[in-house]
Amino acid sequence: MSKKEQIARLLDKTGLSGVFFAGRRFYGNNHIRVVNYHSTPPQEMNNFEEQLKFYQHNYSSVSYKDLVQFFETGKWHKEKPGIIISFDDGWRDNIDNAVPLLEKYNFKGWFFIPSGLVDSSSSVQMEFVGKTEGRYMVTYGDGRYLMDWEELRVLYDNHVLGCHTWTHHRMDIKDTQELLNIEITEAKQYMERMLHKPINIFCWVGGELHTYTEAAAKKIKEAGYLYSFMTNTYPLTPGQQPLQIQRTNVETRNSLAVVKFQLSIFMDMFYRKKRRKVLQITTV
Repeated sequence: MSKKEQIARLLDKTGLSGVFFAGRRFYGNNHIRVVNYHSTPPQEMNNFEEQLKFYQHNYSSVSYKDLVQFFETGKWHKEKPGIIISFDDGWRDNIDNAVPLLEKYNFKGWFFIPSGLVDSSSSVQMEFVGKTEGRYMVTYGDGRYLMDWEELRVLYDNHVLGCHTWTHHRMDIKDTQELLNIEITEAKQYMERMLHKPINIFCWVGGELHTYTEAAAKKIKEAGYLYSFMTNTYPLTPGQQPLQIQRTNVETRNSLAVVKFQLSIFMDMFYRKKRRKVLQITTV
């Protein structure tokens, strides 16, 4: 059992998770939380369903129009705070397993796709699976582990899609302008051609401090993205910048105690120093 799991269970058992849980008590009703997942294997769907029940009890689903309205007015218009449930990398098991549960509980899913990998060969996709640090637990006999364009077109009818670079690239201070153009601008344009719809959302890969760069932030803005998502744990509140939306990482394997801990005021404070640095680097 990890140290985080131990702390989370202790807080949950003592009732302190309810004190630290960052809901209306700390931020009022006028905010949106963003969580991000990766692979969603079938053996973890019972656990994921419990997480969705928790979200449904404490939050309201957020559509793309809801996000636009929040930035335009500075006001959240539903009874409960909003929650954006996002998924990185475009895993095939997202549409097979997670989407039916999202729709069962009336949630919009937000899916961030490395557009250049969608058409990749089974060997490239297998190589990508090998780089996911053991997170991917599903085997597909045909060697296709990522959603294809037809699945993504169907998904876009009821959910939200954004770009997650061309090759799942972690930005680096050494990146050339040519590379940034491929990973940010051309990745967006290709998605738009394949989906026949605008792609206004970018999602950074990784989340480590060194993966945020000023050059990449400038390119995201120049490419015409309206929103971009980071991973530095904080709710979206009025006055924040649309190209600096923060997310909190959770996974379908996490216990409900860990989910509550991740969404607590404690974790918001823990990431404060890093978050400030990221905002300084990416304010362009």
